[in-house]
Amino acid sequence: MGEHEESGKGRGKEKQIEPLLYKDLIIEGLRYFSESIKELERMNLVDFYTMFTAFRLREIDKKKDFIENELLKRKLKETETKGKKTYYVINDIKDIFDYEKAERKVLGEKTEDDNTFDRLRNIAINVRNYEKKGGEKNEL
Repeated sequence: MGEHEESGKGRGKEKQIEPLLYKDLIIEGLRYFSESIKELERMNLVDFYTMFTAFRLREIDKKKDFIENELLKRKLKETETKGKKTYYVINDIKDIFDYEKAERKVLGEKTEDDNTFDRLRNIAINVRNYEKKGGEKNEL
């Protein structure tokens, strides 16, 4: 969009963006994802629409996070009664989210889930080998 260009340099004949379209693009860019007119003017239309699409996707993520948060608040308030006593269904944050486990996974460390998957994979391999050797097949 630099100097009101529709395409970047070296892409053939440059077209001028209509003044109203240019103004609208600048306003939308400032509104949604940039604080600098100069930055917007350096963008071509593909960059602009990519940034705008990313902004819209972030907005969808924010709505999803908000809804999940509201549902979590509702879940945290749930109680159950056993006899004459009332208990919260969720007693600890780990009942919902294991922060340490998530952190270990991001850092590339093995978690219990990884070990479970490995065990299940080994069981499947052993079953296949057993069946290849002529073991009994239990069909449902």
